[in-house]
Amino acid sequence: MKSGQKKTNQSSKKKNTKATESSSEETTQSSQTTTASNTTSGDKATDSSQMVPAELVGTWTGTTEIAKDVQMTVAADGTVTTTANFYQADVNPIRTATTRAKAVQASGNIYYWETDEPGAFDALLPGIAGLGGANAKVKAGFILEEGHYTPIVFVTGLNEEFDYSKYNDFRVSLTK
Repeated sequence: MKSGQKKTNQSSKKKNTKATESSSEETTQSSQTTTASNTTSGDKATDSSQMVPAELVGTWTGTTEIAKDVQMTVAADGTVTTTANFYQADVNPIRTATTRAKAVQASGNIYYWETDEPGAFDALLPGIAGLGGANAKVKAGFILEEGHYTPIVFVTGLNEEFDYSKYNDFRVSLTK
């Protein structure tokens, strides 16, 4: 190959490399833009494909008035497993419950859980027991704020819709 042809080939290779790098940078920038916009709208579990907000995923620990050790693990697929070691339990002081639920943002940092699984309260309201009552609907929820998971419940009449601006707080908070 003559030196003129070599220079032309090398110049052509450099152009192809630069074009490939430029294309790669554009693709990376495009995917970063997509990721950033998806993160902004996808962090809250309002997207039908996302079960829980990303900041909720992980293991949360703490105590309650009736449980000395509480551990709740939340997976991205909405699986919630809670283990609580209750102070005064007749037969089994350590109780574990697992459920699958979707966290739905009611407003701001307030969420409610959607699930049809029986016994879900044991998993979704970690270290809390003794809930009950007649002629009312109850839905588990939580406040997710500054690295704290605070379980709450929404209560309404049997024939009424839930008002997600009104909830009962257990004065319990778990941290990661």
